[in-house]
Amino acid sequence: MNTQRSTVSTNRQASRLWLRSIISGQEAGVFVILVLMCVYLWRSTDTFTGPQNVSNVILAFSWIAIAAFGQSLVIIAGGIDLSTGSVMALSGLAAAYFISGDQSPWAVKTITETGREIMVVDSQYVPVALLAGCAMGAFIGFVNGLLVARGGLPPFIATSGMMSIARGVCY
Repeated sequence: MNTQRSTVSTNRQASRLWLRSIISGQEAGVFVILVLMCVYLWRSTDTFTGPQNVSNVILAFSWIAIAAFGQSLVIIAGGIDLSTGSVMALSGLAAAYFISGDQSPWAVKTITETGREIMVVDSQYVPVALLAGCAMGAFIGFVNGLLVARGGLPPFIATSGMMSIARGVCY
């Protein structure tokens, strides 16, 4: 019977310590401000918690979440990758290359309605564009990995150089 009581009290103490560490931490002020802002916006507008706004927030946050997930894996492994943003931009550019009307007219149709032109992407080429973007990111990640693992360069130097290269190619 004593074992059960000590386990329950240990669990309660652990949950209290966790709550106390969150409340007394540096993040507490930011969290309180975030909650207050959400409550204010929820009360002042009808559309803040609507499905359209939630969808917009999720879409706007998705690319940041993808980058943060990848970056957290790198940091957990003890490295650093400075080229993440530039490589994401270059991957997007590679995908856009296969969809843009200037580079590949076979992928875009122009429809003229009521005197104005509308560019419509042919959906059969979207997978090709997505594959091109993913391939670009994977290739640059592979090169970064080779430079660090086989070339013996520090991750900071290798990814800093790749960041400059990817930015330059984007411009």
